[in-house]
Amino acid sequence: MRTSISSFKRIREGNGLYIDKTEYVHRMVSDPEGGSFYFISRPRRFGKSLMCSTLECLFKGERELFKGLYIDSTGYDYKKYPVLRFDFSEADNYSIDSFIRGIQDMLLWMGDENGIKLERSQPSLMLLSLLGQISSDVVIIIDEFDSPIVSTLNNRELAEGMRSVFNAFYKVIKANSEKIRFLFITGVTKLSHMSIFSAMNN
Repeated sequence: MRTSISSFKRIREGNGLYIDKTEYVHRMVSDPEGGSFYFISRPRRFGKSLMCSTLECLFKGERELFKGLYIDSTGYDYKKYPVLRFDFSEADNYSIDSFIRGIQDMLLWMGDENGIKLERSQPSLMLLSLLGQISSDVVIIIDEFDSPIVSTLNNRELAEGMRSVFNAFYKVIKANSEKIRFLFITGVTKLSHMSIFSAMNN
């Protein structure tokens, strides 16, 4: 028997058991103080990916999936936003070239989803082009930001190359923060001296 599913939509449409955490989701997305940037670091199998999936469905306006849950009793408007969801646990980490191609593929797919034609180039430039062509109020969800580097710490050169790619990638996010409605990032490991988020002034 399968006991863990990380897709909110699959759980709700398949009559699975879902422990309602949408009260906390509602607090985040409706923060009156204007909070819209969140980072959560927790152990594996803690429900981070399910939370990412839940937020993605919410910001895509899939109200039917939330019927009977706490948030549906709050008057939340289910407004649709362009959602960019990255799962870096799926990134190829065999080489820096394959790692970059994996991120490029994610961005090309997201461009297609939003009716935007992107050219294959450095991930940071592709992200910059994508954000530049999305009008405003974009939602960015990044799951396991640290997974590629964690899995290659025995190869310092490769890990450093990935860190450099990420640094440029997050610099673009910071530069476009006024266009971001909501940013949610998850990770599992505390990485010291890697400066992954230095461009975002974490």
